[in-house]
Amino acid sequence: MNTDHDKEAYWREVQRILEDCTTSCHEHPADVVSTGFSGGFLLGNGAIGIGVGGNDRALTLYAGRNDTYNFSLGGVSITARGNNRGTDCSCRYRQKLATSEVWAEVDLDGVPTCLRVTVDAEELLALCDLTNRGNRTVEYTVQTWSRPPQLSPNVPFLLRHLSWGRMLFLNGTDPLNLVTDRYDHNVVPIPAQRRSRYWIMRAGGDARSWQLENLASGRLLIDHPDGGTRFADDREEPASHWAIEPTYCGIRFRNVVTGRYLAFANHSVCCVQQPQRYATTWQIEYPDRLFDERTAGWQDDLNWAVRENIWRQSQTPLMVRSALVCRIFSAVPSHTRYNCLSFVLEPRQSAQIALAVEGAGFAESPQQSLGDLLNRGKQRVLRLNRQKIEDKRQATAKWWQRFWTSCWVDLHDPLLNRYWYGALHTLACACRPGCHEPGHWGPWIFCDNPNWNWGQTNNYNHQSIYYGCFSANHPELALPYIDNVLYHLPHGIAICHRAGYEGFTFGRIMGPRGMHGPQPDPGPKAPGKERAKLNNDQLDVGAFLAVPIINYWRYTRDITFLREKAYPFLRACMEFYADYLRFEDGRYVLYASNAREKDVPEDTNCCYALGLIRFLARACVEASEILAVDAENRETWRHILEHLSEFPTTWRNEARVFRESESSPAVSMLNDGVGDNAAGLQHIYPGECVGLASEKTMRDIALATLEHYNSDPQRPAWKQGNNFPMIFPVAARIGFDPERLLAAFRAVIAERLRPNATVWQSGGGIETCGSIETINSMLMQSHEGILRLFPVWPNNRDAKFINLRAAGGWLVSSEINKGNVSYIRIHALRAGLRTVANPWEHASIHDCRKHRQWSCSHGEITLNLAEGDRIHMEPGSP
Repeated sequence: MNTDHDKEAYWREVQRILEDCTTSCHEHPADVVSTGFSGGFLLGNGAIGIGVGGNDRALTLYAGRNDTYNFSLGGVSITARGNNRGTDCSCRYRQKLATSEVWAEVDLDGVPTCLRVTVDAEELLALCDLTNRGNRTVEYTVQTWSRPPQLSPNVPFLLRHLSWGRMLFLNGTDPLNLVTDRYDHNVVPIPAQRRSRYWIMRAGGDARSWQLENLASGRLLIDHPDGGTRFADDREEPASHWAIEPTYCGIRFRNVVTGRYLAFANHSVCCVQQPQRYATTWQIEYPDRLFDERTAGWQDDLNWAVRENIWRQSQTPLMVRSALVCRIFSAVPSHTRYNCLSFVLEPRQSAQIALAVEGAGFAESPQQSLGDLLNRGKQRVLRLNRQKIEDKRQATAKWWQRFWTSCWVDLHDPLLNRYWYGALHTLACACRPGCHEPGHWGPWIFCDNPNWNWGQTNNYNHQSIYYGCFSANHPELALPYIDNVLYHLPHGIAICHRAGYEGFTFGRIMGPRGMHGPQPDPGPKAPGKERAKLNNDQLDVGAFLAVPIINYWRYTRDITFLREKAYPFLRACMEFYADYLRFEDGRYVLYASNAREKDVPEDTNCCYALGLIRFLARACVEASEILAVDAENRETWRHILEHLSEFPTTWRNEARVFRESESSPAVSMLNDGVGDNAAGLQHIYPGECVGLASEKTMRDIALATLEHYNSDPQRPAWKQGNNFPMIFPVAARIGFDPERLLAAFRAVIAERLRPNATVWQSGGGIETCGSIETINSMLMQSHEGILRLFPVWPNNRDAKFINLRAAGGWLVSSEINKGNVSYIRIHALRAGLRTVANPWEHASIHDCRKHRQWSCSHGEITLNLAEGDRIHMEPGSP
């Protein structure tokens, strides 16, 4: 962008695209409170997350934070009471991406109501406008609530089985079963017909045991030594006492008499002798809007709720505390009951609501009391008034304007535009510099102990979130990830040293700061090597964790970042592989590193691990040259690059294809690769070992492997539950047929894109944002040292992009119309020598800074640009 006029013109065009991307639905969103990726309308600022949902009785703002791990916080529920029943007012939710707002227009118990919600771009605040859209005076009630601490006695809860996702309930008098049911929203008081699904925990005979009482019948669950799992009325029955054992994903109930575990196995509720990973794991879920005078309160125009929990699944138990503070503006509230503030709105009158979301999972900083957090929240909302709320709205809208105009696309396809902008919006709501890194579900954890808990799985889920942010000109969104990984560098070095190895590696789960204890002194290296002490069956983790760090350097060329942050980590990762790999028969071999999650490390030369190690080694060699350090190590790394084992291959349908590992004859673990998880292709991307510039033989193998994965039309790998951020970027990078690629990509998006502009998949949450890279790589590729425009884009489709970021730190803009590239504009944020694939027979090149022009008739154009240079290219004449 050259002038303010260009910026305003761009913004008008982006607004038009974003308006077309506004998502809406005429039903209340499903699965707002979910054990996975929330289906609510989602907002955030990298620190806090808000999910908007509700029903005909209440509109609810669910609050979450990135640093409160796997615990939900609570929320604010809004109800109405009036005489407007029968008014014709439809239910409609809209997510406006341009300003990151949610508008809910709903009949609340017959009262036409509009709720407008945004999250402040800078502060821990959700800001709301509540409007009475009816023609009569209405009384509204606002309640701020939190859920009880886990394992709270005498509080009703639902008991959900981890694997089946169903609720335990009492069917009649004795039979136990699981019921398929949605989570109960806003069910206080609990309806009589649903009480059989609720349980109460009563204190047992000692401090270490509990009794489980069914809310409907009042009977106690027992595991009788002779009669098995059943119920008793006798509160002195010894077999009614259960010990509770926390697990990574929930809790287990062990009977203190029989020693057996409550389970769902063989399609029935029973007890088993040994704990099992899934069958014996349960999760407690409390209903919304429970009032507890010990955790909630009110004063004047404020009400609040606090929560405190201990996360015991971490190596060091982490204290998690939160405080929600709500304030009402432009109305005079009065307290009623259950921490509710009521106020009256005349027809078309509005009130403002501000919600402060305070809290932290205290891993390393001095702990703050609930009182401290509560006072901080009160002060935050007390500083506001109507004008300041409006100022914050305007400032937040400006923040999003800057965000959207820094990079944008127009794919001339509403579905693809909606995915690209929706995914980037989700990523920007979940990740901001200086904030804690999100887990699988972002800051939108609205129930306790969601699937995989807070979760950061290092064998693709963790990294794939950030695949597209670099080329989308938002590398800053990866900084929370980078900070968290670098924080764990001493932990990984300590793991290696205990096992007798140099360098850094890590387990399959990273988690938040403090989950693995405080930062350790790595100590001296043990004298002998013990593979078992590495505590991980997949040794690609170090190289995989390095991928976003390497890409941040490649796309920004920030030399300070390279020297102070990236290189120490990359060197430690490479030191491990240099020490671990075995040099045999002229090649380096990777033993005992699995291609898939297994209990025993047994695979040899995992295909994608070899690719990630190559990716890491290339980065280490380049970085050590730029920084002029570690010359001796550099030669070792070069030797590894030149002699690392080749990728294992096999033959299918007369075509040579990659296989997951050298020790397995199968293309992939499940169904020989057909329809399977595409983890075995990650040496192509993000490992970047096969691409458009690769020799034909290697590229043909990659294309044939992709065809094999998708060879069953009834079960194509395109639709597998982990593959959305994996397989599509792979296809784009190797030049898969663009028409077929786009058709498959659109089919998955059309099937899984939700009204909240997020794509759902069974294998993870916000990682689906990573397939932004699919579109970016179809529009532009730069990672192989050659800048290619529209390399994998169908010729019959028009498209335009502004400021995609190329490797090397160049911003590139271009447009294709009826199969012809109209222009190329380059803004060099960093100096460098680059090659551009010439899309025309003759190119006219204009240096906008030096005011000189020349032409080129070669297939490639070489540009040596200084920082700040701007180049404009277009078709020319001979």
